[in-house]
Amino acid sequence: MYGTVVDSVSDSLPTPWRSLHECLIEVVYTKVKNVIAERRSIRMSNYSEAETNMMVNEYLDHPTRETVDSLAERLNRSTKSIIGKLSREGVYRREVYVSKTGESPITKVEIVSNIAESLGLENSALAGLEKSPKASLRSLEKAVAGLTEFDDYPGGI
Repeated sequence: MYGTVVDSVSDSLPTPWRSLHECLIEVVYTKVKNVIAERRSIRMSNYSEAETNMMVNEYLDHPTRETVDSLAERLNRSTKSIIGKLSREGVYRREVYVSKTGESPITKVEIVSNIAESLGLENSALAGLEKSPKASLRSLEKAVAGLTEFDDYPGGI
């Protein structure tokens, strides 16, 4: 009934705490562990199969934000919930961000890196240039790109 103390003066002495641990605590721990395992195996879904299929089909037909908004309104759910479900189903595509001018965004560090590459320099040679205004860096990048185009001609400029 009682456990024994290991590596003690006498290995044959009973310890009530050890037997209490083995009898009560491990049983409770095992029960809690089993409950957690059951919860993980049973996935509760906020959406029925029919709702999920309807959402996926409608989004695949028109993959836009307006479709997500209309689904959210019809199903009385938040747009984040709809986006989350479509993402879990593997069909949601995030909208690509474009700048005010309609171009894909580029950072100042990338522009300075392009300038350094065009001039045949290392990025460290142009340290601090990324603190300049972006419009100035874009102009400098275009000017440097124009100079390197003339280097390709046999006679130069």
